[in-house]
Amino acid sequence: MTIITSTPYASFFDRLKMNDLEIAYVTPQYVSEDTLFAKGKRLTRISATKTKNFFAKPEVKVGSLVAYWATETLVTALGIYAFISMGMYVPAAFSVFILAYLTYATFGVINEVKL
Repeated sequence: MTIITSTPYASFFDRLKMNDLEIAYVTPQYVSEDTLFAKGKRLTRISATKTKNFFAKPEVKVGSLVAYWATETLVTALGIYAFISMGMYVPAAFSVFILAYLTYATFGVINEVKL
């Protein structure tokens, strides 16, 4: 839309005033850093830092190793039971030796972690 005025070099705001159009000024008090984007960015940074600090704790590492060992022991025990119930004693004995080595290695690593 072209605004025709008698002044050849009128600025944009002068043209608006001459045609009785309102000008909405945005003052700095309405511009805030608490926008949804800024809050989300801040929350993501805080969450990532808390997660990183949580997994850096030695007790979390030890807990993860113990949980892994317990799960692996349960699966291996069910495998040993299945091998024995099918009369396959050599694979059952092999599974027992693997479980013993896994237990030795896991608790050796846990012993090295300084709490």
